[in-house]
Amino acid sequence: MARGFSGDADHLSGLIQAGMRHKGIAVIDILQPCVSFNRVNTFKWYKERVQDLEETGHDPADFDAALKLAFSGEEKIPIGIYYQKEKPHFTEQIQALAAGPLIDAARP
Repeated sequence: MARGFSGDADHLSGLIQAGMRHKGIAVIDILQPCVSFNRVNTFKWYKERVQDLEETGHDPADFDAALKLAFSGEEKIPIGIYYQKEKPHFTEQIQALAAGPLIDAARP
């Protein structure tokens, strides 16, 4: 579970790459201000509030801390990896799939 800001392309790119490498589901919330209709939460508004979680010393293995950050106020908006837990893929847990897809085993 992560959050990024479209105004910080390098940071966001790193989050997307980490999500692609992660085993399992990777959810990335991307903050992107609406330049057409939202005159309050502008690009500048976000730029002044986003704060990189790596700078705060946040531990992505701490689920409770991740929840608190996710629901924190508008004063500072944390961006980065909130929570990450490595687990085996579903297919790695089923011995019959260890050799590959079942359809391949059924072919002569």
